Amino acid sequence: MVLEEIWGIVTLLATIWVIYDVFTNNRRLSTIMKII
Repeated sequence: MVLEEIWGIVTLLATIWVIYDVFTNNRRLSTIMKII
């Protein structure tokens, strides 16, 4: 049960991050540069 809750939270955070990334599309290049 605990593992499922943790996985659910991780999935939720990932979804929020994707939505945030879409809304801040002009900063996409900057984000990629930070990852590299």
